[in-house]
Amino acid sequence: MTTQAQVIPKFGEQTKAFSIDELKWLIVAAKSMSDLDQAKRYLCSYFIPYADPHGVFWWDLDSKSLKHIIDKNIGKLIRPITKAFYTQPEQGPS
Repeated sequence: MTTQAQVIPKFGEQTKAFSIDELKWLIVAAKSMSDLDQAKRYLCSYFIPYADPHGVFWWDLDSKSLKHIIDKNIGKLIRPITKAFYTQPEQGPS
């Protein structure tokens, strides 16, 4: 399965529950910044920003409902995942 071949549904149209492992796989499999678009689309198919109070709405497929997650609790639901990309400069030291 390649990141380019995966079709990601729009917000609220997912047919399987959110998986941090699926998100992590999409990030780890990314070979460039543009490949991260798949991970972004995956996140956006489950979460949508909300301003008052600040946080996100999460489409919870199990209960088929929206759940409001406040900013300070987002890290409990979505653990930080980092990915670094390095480019070789055309001139200068490597």
